Amino acid sequence: MTQDTGCPHEHRVHLGEETRREVEPFFDGLEVSTGTVDLFDGADTAVLDIRNAEAVSWCRDCSHVLITWLIGDDPLDMPFPNTAAEGFLRVRLQA
Repeated sequence: MTQDTGCPHEHRVHLGEETRREVEPFFDGLEVSTGTVDLFDGADTAVLDIRNAEAVSWCRDCSHVLITWLIGDDPLDMPFPNTAAEGFLRVRLQA
C-alpha cells in the first residue's frame, strides 16, 4: 500500500479533521480521519510501542497523503499515493 518515492516531504500541508474525512474514501483500508491503518495485516510483531502521532499531512511535491507514526520516540512517515486524492487535494487546498 505504501511506496518510497525518495521525496523528503519538505512542503507538506497539515490536513484538518474535515479534510481528513473528505479524503478518506480515496484510500481502501486507510482511515485518514483517525490516522489509522492496519500496519501489519494481522502479522505478529516484536515492536510493541507503535502509536499514531495524530499527524496527517499532504506533500505538495509528491502528492502523497502522509500519516506519521511514533515507534518508541522516533517518527515514521508512511506515504500513501492516490491520483484521485491528489486532484481533490490540489483543488481543496488550492495548490
